[in-house]
Amino acid sequence: MEILKNVRYAEAAPCLLDMYLPEKKGFKTVVDFHGGGMEAGDKTEEVFQKTGAYLAEKGVAFVAANYRMYPDAKFPEFIEDAAKAVAFAKREIVSYGGSGELYVAGHSAGAYLTLMLCLDRRYLLRENMNGEEICGWLSDSAQTTVHYNVLRERGEDTRIERIDAAAPLYFSDDNASFGKLLLLSYDDDIPCRLTQNRLLCESLRRFGKNGVRLDVLKGAHTQACRADENGNYPIAEILLRLVQE
Repeated sequence: MEILKNVRYAEAAPCLLDMYLPEKKGFKTVVDFHGGGMEAGDKTEEVFQKTGAYLAEKGVAFVAANYRMYPDAKFPEFIEDAAKAVAFAKREIVSYGGSGELYVAGHSAGAYLTLMLCLDRRYLLRENMNGEEICGWLSDSAQTTVHYNVLRERGEDTRIERIDAAAPLYFSDDNASFGKLLLLSYDDDIPCRLTQNRLLCESLRRFGKNGVRLDVLKGAHTQACRADENGNYPIAEILLRLVQE
């Protein structure tokens, strides 16, 4: 395994990523975005280091990306950064030995970014991608309505369930196009979060998007990103299964 740290993918200062690369070439790649409400979190957290090492040992590359956050960033700059990170990985991973087969994942706020890229094609189109290049998406406990910190930026009550062009749910129509989309939520998730994900899943299926699936796991918000009793992170195995399906 080879680890490349702080690879720059865009000009803004936080736009750095870490790459965990398998020894054997021709590998698939997962690009992953951390959570933290777009105001906290970092690619160097243990969950990403251990997930990266686990996947690389299994022959899958893992790319953990940072992005601009509040208070320095405003909507939609963090989504634009996420699009640039995905485009960078798609463009550059072949030179490191990748097959070009790409998956995108995120956790909480990072899952919100993931869904916005998946469902609102404008962000990837600006980076000369149309979304069809992504083989699979994983959203771990995303807010599918307008994110609470985007509401705060607008001066609105953060408890509001708002659906507009800053919400993944706004794009759950016949224009949505993706190969497979795995939604994760939890039986003890943040208030309304499981309901939001159920609504997104069912809304997409109404338009015949049968590649979407919702898995409801036991535990609290993004439980799969917490170490179990053996010090392992369940999200690593979940990502591996997504890539191998």
